[in-house]
Amino acid sequence: MPRPILLLTRPQKQAERFAGMCRAQLGAEVTILISPVLKIRILELDQPLDGYEGLIFTSENGVRAFDQNWGGCDLPAYCVGTATAEAARRLGMRAVSADGAAEQLLELIKRHPPKGKLLHVHGQHTRGKVVARLQDSGVPADGVVAYQQIAAPLTAEAQAALAGEKPLLLPLFSPRSARIMIEQAGQITAPLCVIAISPAVREVATGLGAAHNLTAPRPDAAAMLAVIKRWLEKPAL
Repeated sequence: MPRPILLLTRPQKQAERFAGMCRAQLGAEVTILISPVLKIRILELDQPLDGYEGLIFTSENGVRAFDQNWGGCDLPAYCVGTATAEAARRLGMRAVSADGAAEQLLELIKRHPPKGKLLHVHGQHTRGKVVARLQDSGVPADGVVAYQQIAAPLTAEAQAALAGEKPLLLPLFSPRSARIMIEQAGQITAPLCVIAISPAVREVATGLGAAHNLTAPRPDAAAMLAVIKRWLEKPAL
C-alpha cells in the first residue's frame, strides 16, 4: 500500500502541534499535509471582569483570546480538556479539566459549583449551549464572543490529495470543520478514512462519503492519534 497521507485541517497552531505528535509516534509511516479550513481571529473586547468569580473555556482559542484582552489572572477556570486547562494554568488560572466535551464540562461545574457568576469566553461559532444550560440549572453565567472562526480554502496540495489515489486519513475535530470539508472537497477519489473526535462530528462527516468513518473513544488529540495508529497497523483501505 502506498504511504498514506494525513490531512490536518485544524487551525494552524493546533494543526502544527498535532502534526508534531504524529511525527513523534508515527515517524515516516504517513505523509503529513496541513491545510487549515478555519482561521482564528481574536476580537478586541472592552468587557470588564468585575463581578465574575470564574471562567469557562471550551477551547484553547478562548484562552488565547482572554490573554490578548485581559492578560493573566488567578480566577478558577473550568476547561473542556487537558490542553485548554494547561493553557489557562500558564496564565495563572486555577484550571480544572473536564476531559471531555460540553456534557462533561457541565457535569464538572455542577460537581464543583462556583462561588459566583461565571464567564464563558468562546468563539462566534459554539455548540453545547453551555451558558443557557447553566442558567437553566440555576448557575449564573454569561457568555462573550472573543474570537471568530473564519472559513479558509483548502490548499492546492490538499485538493490534489483528495482527488488522488493514495489512501487519505482525515482527522476532524469539530462539526464545523466537517461541514467546511464537505463544501470544499469536491469529488473525492482518494480512498478516504475519516477519524472523528466525537459522534457529533462523525454524524456530519458521513456526508464526505468516506470508505471508513472512525470515532475516537475520547474527545482529545491523544485519543485521535491512537485511532490513527491502530488503523495504520491494520489498514482497511
